[in-house]
This record gives sequence, structure tokens and C-alpha cells, in this order.
Amino acid sequence: MACAHPRPGGTPPILAPVPGPECKRLGPVSGLATAGDNLGYDQKLYLATQDALAEAKTLGATHVVLDREEGAPSLMRLSGYAYRCP
Repeated sequence: MACAHPRPGGTPPILAPVPGPECKRLGPVSGLATAGDNLGYDQKLYLATQDALAEAKTLGATHVVLDREEGAPSLMRLSGYAYRCP
């Protein structure tokens, strides 16, 4: 099991593999980046990740697993689950 501490700014860390049984799954989260063709892959990935982490924070998550990526030239969507771990 991977372990991480919250990052500055209070956003939950992204983990892989899935947290262990002592972690409580809070619910699904997703992040979206839309910017036309003006942004590269890495920039869209960053923005979508930040969006998903912000959603996880509202759920009270301490950890996030983002395990699905969907995209097109003008957008990117990441999805996964938020967890609260001891």
C-alpha cells in the first residue's frame, strides 16, 4: 500500500495502488480541463487533476486514486475515488 502525507494547500495526495482496507471510500471524484487546442497534454492533465483534487477536498478526503482518463483534443476528464485514511 502506498502512503503519502497531505500536500501544502490542503489538497489530498494522489495514490496508486488503491489504499488499504483501513481507508474509507468517500465517493467518486472527477476533474475536467477544457481549453481547446491551446493547451498540451501535460497542461490539461494538471488542470484536470487539480479539479479532481478540489472535489475530493470538499468530501474531506485525505487521499485520492485517479484511475481513469478520457480525452479529446479539446478536453480531458480524470476520474477515480476519494478516500479518508487514518
